[in-house]
Amino acid sequence: MRIFLCLGRWGWLLACLVVQAASEVTLPDAPWRQLGRTPSSAAAPFARGGHSATYCDGGLVVFGGRGPSGELYNDVWRWDLASAAWARMVLSAASEAAPRARAFHSAVCAGSELLVFGGSCGTECVLEDIYQLAAAGPAEPMAVTWTQRLSSAASASRGTPEPRAGHGAVWQPGSNRMLVFGGQILAGAALLDDVWALSTSTSWTLLSAAGAAGAPGGRRDSGIGLLGASMVVYGGWQGNKLLGDFWEFDSGARSWTALENAPHALRGPAVASEPDGKAIAVFGGAGFLDTSGSETDSDTVMIYSKRSLWELPANGVGSVPPTRRASAAVWLPAGTLELVVFGGERYTTAWGYLGDVWKYDIKQGRVYAKEYAIYLAKVRKANEAATEDPRAADDTIRLELKWLEDLFASLPLWANGMIVFGIPGFCLCMCICSGLYRQRRRALLRKRMEARERANAEADLAN
Repeated sequence: MRIFLCLGRWGWLLACLVVQAASEVTLPDAPWRQLGRTPSSAAAPFARGGHSATYCDGGLVVFGGRGPSGELYNDVWRWDLASAAWARMVLSAASEAAPRARAFHSAVCAGSELLVFGGSCGTECVLEDIYQLAAAGPAEPMAVTWTQRLSSAASASRGTPEPRAGHGAVWQPGSNRMLVFGGQILAGAALLDDVWALSTSTSWTLLSAAGAAGAPGGRRDSGIGLLGASMVVYGGWQGNKLLGDFWEFDSGARSWTALENAPHALRGPAVASEPDGKAIAVFGGAGFLDTSGSETDSDTVMIYSKRSLWELPANGVGSVPPTRRASAAVWLPAGTLELVVFGGERYTTAWGYLGDVWKYDIKQGRVYAKEYAIYLAKVRKANEAATEDPRAADDTIRLELKWLEDLFASLPLWANGMIVFGIPGFCLCMCICSGLYRQRRRALLRKRMEARERANAEADLAN
């Protein structure tokens, strides 16, 4: 994109937009698409972070989280992918009381039911209870039923996981059990790296004790996913240290293996597992991502698979979600290669909370990364060729504006056409109208002068 400011002979300023398509390279559609905005009414879940979002029973189910004033939620919302709309789920008449409000808990989809474990219930308050969420049935399509599978008192009596928050969990479909890793407990604010398994009979089994040889080390706010039949752990917060390591836990052998480190050390990223277990996706998180020395939030998507290891598909330009941490992401059913992201927290000069919904097309992000690199190379070559152009510079000022390139790339074709042809056309019309006005004014002045001269001549003859 080049902009020339041309000074015409009458002193008019003409904006002449000359669009060079970089050797006819057209950028593909951006991979991000916004599905819903941060709500301003109770028709959608309030902005929050530290919540859970799980693809379960054909929809995106959101539970709990922390709001802008520190308030905790225990509401349940369902995002319908077909209608792109929220629905608040109410308690069935046959349901037990809803779980205690909480944030930084874990939630997994076990078949068509949701299992919620632990979390923070306020200052100096953490939980280890287990609740099961299920749809109420056809008679109450907007209702859910909560069932307490294991209370805090029962859990303590069995020597099961300590109350914790900031942990992570995955569901192993082949074994029909939930794996729980790490988190932070109240006693000494200790950070754990233990692994527990919960079977459908609510029986806990310790698979790897905290501090075991070869374990990754205690942490919270890690990214937890399922790769094949193994649980993987990415990054997290270790007291005074951000982590970027990547670990795999073999629940059969009960052993840890260090994998290739991630491109960035992060805490609070959203991790989504591909339904077939072939890959995981990581979005957002907080880390030291630039040279400022300050912790900043990310908007990057990273994909890991055993075949390709780490890859970074492009975000594209234009419509991109704000940076964030403590959000939640799900990978849509097999074959879609799409992620849905909801909510999160972000820190700029003050804490902010988000309630927006975004969808990311992984395949499109990969295509965009390749095409954008080609596009930039050809634009750079075109710019270099233009620099060597011996065009006179006495009445032309050349401005290179990178942000305008990005703007034009993100606009639809009709908007580009209006800008490219509309503005020069408007300037041309102004010039033509100005010329016609001046021509008309000269004609009127000429007639007045001729009339005045005839009047003077007639007066002289009369005298």
